[in-house]
Amino acid sequence: MGPLQYIVVGYERDHFRDDVLPELGSLSRRNVIRMLDVLVVRRDDDGIVSSLELAELLPEERDLLTEPDHDEWITQDDVDVVGENMPCGSTVALLFFEHTWANRLEDLVLHANQFLGEDEAAFPGVASEIEHLLAAGIRPHAR
Repeated sequence: MGPLQYIVVGYERDHFRDDVLPELGSLSRRNVIRMLDVLVVRRDDDGIVSSLELAELLPEERDLLTEPDHDEWITQDDVDVVGENMPCGSTVALLFFEHTWANRLEDLVLHANQFLGEDEAAFPGVASEIEHLLAAGIRPHAR
């Protein structure tokens, strides 16, 4: 398995559906990434947090996920951390995917009798991602 990445994408209205999902699909079809889980988290104007799997929200996008029935990638703990850091009236998508392009690189390196050193990822935590979005003035709103 290649390196894994977990990111939070804040969005307004249908921009995630119209802009981000097609690009994720394109990257997946080209075997650049493999989508493992997509979860949409909303915090309504009263501060109540809810979440939906991509397949529940957009059944027509179910084929974007390579393991659509695996429900343990993004956990309720992740939703809780994100939810408590979101402003009221906002929506984010939690994306968890594998960088499949890195598998080919590793195979080439090993085939050439070379070796890979540490491949530590440097991705900030979910809470700091939300804080960064808020500091940048990004306040996505649900429909």
